Amino acid sequence: MVGGVTGALRPPLRTDLALRPGPVAWNGAPSWILHDPPSHRFHRLGWLQVEVLRRWDRPLTDERLAEDIARTTTLTPKAQDIGGFQQFLAQNHLLDTPAPERTKAFVQAVAAKRDRPLFRVVKSYFFTRIPLVRPDRFLTALHGVVQPMAKPMLAVLPLLGLLGA
Repeated sequence: MVGGVTGALRPPLRTDLALRPGPVAWNGAPSWILHDPPSHRFHRLGWLQVEVLRRWDRPLTDERLAEDIARTTTLTPKAQDIGGFQQFLAQNHLLDTPAPERTKAFVQAVAAKRDRPLFRVVKSYFFTRIPLVRPDRFLTALHGVVQPMAKPMLAVLPLLGLLGA
């Protein structure tokens, strides 16, 4: 859908996304934060991206949408800017797609991440288990010694608590 086919609607945004005001940029430009609760990710958006989101449901081509933004604001976007933003939304799974397509995209993303050599090296390095001590035999033998003392201690501890109070 990138490129804006005439009369075609853009895929809807997910309904669980939250758009909140963000910090002012170093040059004084406003910014917004788009929160994706399921993945707990935050995306900082600029003025142009928010203007595109405000007009997202309109059945306009990318060119017409850019013209509309240029006519009503001081921004001068190009159709490529809008297409690139739509690609950003699709790559970050912010568009509402049918469940089978969403599942397929998620499986592909996980598989792509696992196939990276650096991911395998880091995972094998951090998740290697080397037991330093194997205390099972010692704890089993100690259990036999400590078990007879458990019942008298259960009677003495409340008395010590009362005495302390």
